Amino acid sequence: MNEHLRRTLDYFRAGQAGDVSPFARNTRAAQVGRGAGWAIQGQPSPIEQEITDIQPRLAFIHYGTNDMNFGATFASALRAFHDNLSELLDTLIERGIVPIVMGISHRLDAPDADRWVPTFNLVIRGLAQTRSLPFVNLHLALESLDNFGMSEDGVHLNVDPQ
Repeated sequence: MNEHLRRTLDYFRAGQAGDVSPFARNTRAAQVGRGAGWAIQGQPSPIEQEITDIQPRLAFIHYGTNDMNFGATFASALRAFHDNLSELLDTLIERGIVPIVMGISHRLDAPDADRWVPTFNLVIRGLAQTRSLPFVNLHLALESLDNFGMSEDGVHLNVDPQ
């Protein structure tokens, strides 16, 4: 680990998200294979449950990879993703929570999907910019890492072995 990050990491490890450390907690607002639309559906929605559980001031928002597959084509999935992510971001903002919007990484599992990643990232970045929200260009940040920081499945990010 980089020593210059130790104080920051120690701070967050000591924090509480519900009844555990933010690093040990399983969120209600993300599940394998789910997308932004899932996070805002239901009464209460997963995002509302998460807000109730931990009362966050910040929220890392990282949807899009699964959403790409929720249409007949990647192009047809884009509109619903835009609308769902817009609603999710607006819900957080209305509740006084600052979304930190993450772009999506490579899709090494499917070359056709990987070609659409820049387009989805433009939409994600545009939604962040129009709301003056922080945007993390994950795609760019991972460029220099082996295998773009991806695990063997080519979809999920690799875990830091610490």
